Order: sequence, then C-alpha cells, then structure tokens
Amino acid sequence: TLIGSGGVDRLEGDDANLVYNGSFEIGAIGTGSITTGWIRTGATTDGAHNDANRATEGTNLYAFGGWSASAGGTISQTINTVAGTTYTLSFDLTRSWGDASVGQLQAMVLDGTTALVNQTATIHFNGRQTYTYTFTATSNATTLQFTDRSLFPAGMDLDFDNVRVYAVTGGNDT
Repeated sequence: TLIGSGGVDRLEGDDANLVYNGSFEIGAIGTGSITTGWIRTGATTDGAHNDANRATEGTNLYAFGGWSASAGGTISQTINTVAGTTYTLSFDLTRSWGDASVGQLQAMVLDGTTALVNQTATIHFNGRQTYTYTFTATSNATTLQFTDRSLFPAGMDLDFDNVRVYAVTGGNDT
C-alpha cells in the first residue's frame, strides 16, 4: 500500500512491521491477560479479547478499561529502531458499545524518558478510527507506550488493535 500525497512516501509492506504481535493474536486472552510481546502495568486494563466483530485486524484486540472503575492501565513494547530514521506509528481505536462518553488513549513513543510522540487519541461512541504519528528515532531501542485516559464509567471498553510501526521510505513527490 502506498501512503503519501506530497513529500516523503511510505510503502507499507516493503519492510516488516517492527511491532511484535500488534494484533494481539498470540498469547493469552481474557480479563487481566496480556498477550505475548507486551508489558502490562496498572490494574485497570481489561486485557486481550477475542471478538472478530470488534477487532480491526485478525480476531483479537486489546480492551482497555473494561469492568474497572478508573482509567490508567498501560501496555508497552520496546522495538528495535535506527537512530536518525523516521518511522510511522499507526493503530486502530474503537468505542463500539456502552454509554455515549468519549474514550481517550495516550500514545507515547519514548527514547528512555524523552517523549518523541505524546498524543492523546480521542474516540467517540460508535467510532472507529486509525491514528498515525511520525517520529524520528534517537537510539536503537524505542518504547511504545499506550495508556487509557478515558473518563467513562466502569464496564466500557476502549478497543485497541492493529499496532504497527514502519520505517518511512521513498523520495519526494514532485
């Protein structure tokens, strides 16, 4: 897939996705679970969930905030990068059931404690959207960190799926 319309282009598929298990298809599923390749912190995350109707890639997804009274659960993964190389981070976010409140997911890309990306993705009830952020690596190890910042009550899920990072390749459109 060619992604670009001026400036630097990226051919998705030219390089491998640097995120391991970005669709949460490998490993345990269920409340409080964490799938292979990810680290979970905080007590408020629901865990990996199997539901092909809610997943955007494969049949599994990661459901933040389910059945907990507050937000704040985090999952993270450290990926191999090359300093000076530009990358795109993309992921899908869905709010498919529950009340009409807004879901919020903080997406951070970290080199140690330095944030290369620090954005909050917002998704409305019945919303499904792909979010994409660009960053330039400053070392050979970069951490992706996602934290539930939603303000909705217990029992509502923020569905997170299809996490991917690709190096930006190609030239300029002229």
